[in-house]
Amino acid sequence: MNDGEGVLYKTDAPAALIPGSFASAQALAYVANERFVKGVTYYRQEKEWKSWKLPVSRRTMSNWVMLGSESYFEPLIERMKSHLLKEEYIHCDETTIQVMKEEGRRNTNKSYMWVYSSIQESEHPMRLFDYQPGRGGKYAADYLEGFAGILITDDYAGYNQVDHDERALCWAHARRYFVDALEGLKEAAGSVSVKILTQIMKIFRIEAKLQKLKPKERKEERMLREGGLVEQVFVCAKTALATEGWTTQKEKQALNYLVDNEEGLKIYLKDGNVPMTNSLSERTIRSFAIGRRNWLFSGSPRGARSCGVLYSVVESAKANGLVPYKYILYVLEKLRGKIGQLSDEILDQMMPWNAEVKEQCV
Repeated sequence: MNDGEGVLYKTDAPAALIPGSFASAQALAYVANERFVKGVTYYRQEKEWKSWKLPVSRRTMSNWVMLGSESYFEPLIERMKSHLLKEEYIHCDETTIQVMKEEGRRNTNKSYMWVYSSIQESEHPMRLFDYQPGRGGKYAADYLEGFAGILITDDYAGYNQVDHDERALCWAHARRYFVDALEGLKEAAGSVSVKILTQIMKIFRIEAKLQKLKPKERKEERMLREGGLVEQVFVCAKTALATEGWTTQKEKQALNYLVDNEEGLKIYLKDGNVPMTNSLSERTIRSFAIGRRNWLFSGSPRGARSCGVLYSVVESAKANGLVPYKYILYVLEKLRGKIGQLSDEILDQMMPWNAEVKEQCV
């Protein structure tokens, strides 16, 4: 009050989340969560918004996600990538994505979503998706430039282009080859596939019991309890190939997979941090694959990039024990009004393993 008269104070309006848009942090977080966590298409979301008497079109929602991704989440994921490249171990995998309007390509051409992850035991759990128009090894090599540790992959030759220390290969893939080989055998009993698969399953059962151990102890126990079994697997495979002790081409293919990849398959024995399989990557891809069955394709390369970025945010949130919606909302609210001003220091405070982030987003 001033001399008995009221005084009107005017405060500054909060900065728009997306310049020129009425999107709120809550609305964008909701749309992103429905799309990238629950797999609900923009078309279905549009119908839901209409039922609430809110005519928000699927195009509007798509634009919200792309603009929000470019303004806030791409810088976040780029910073996260810089942390990933400092890790000693990285899981790698890739899966297809259909993308419309790619320059110089048909809409039916296959594009790829590459996935890079820190190992399960990492202090900084990260699950990063990267859209690219092809499956050439150059894409992985470019993304992982500066990495100097151990890659954990399947036997795809494209990863040979990555500059790295060593490459550990996946025993789950080796097992799968022999499972497939058994399906084509009329009399499986006594076959080399049964013998080798039995040995591999013994190794897996032992490995499951070693997961509670620390890396150093796990390495020692692996060499003691699994090393001999692993050697037996390779001796059996080499003998079968040398004596033509196989009955189908699938069985021969399974044997060749083992023998050709012996070095990479044995790496896990000498490092307790290296997992026996690349299953973490497959689990990470699964949520993307489920969503892909619903939305089928991305409408443009720009949309595919934002898709990769948001799946990176969501899956990294899950890996750190966060609720994805809360994490998306937290980042948007904290970074609102800072477009183009996101320093490494600010972005590090937004990492999903940050103590304050965990406190607010679980």
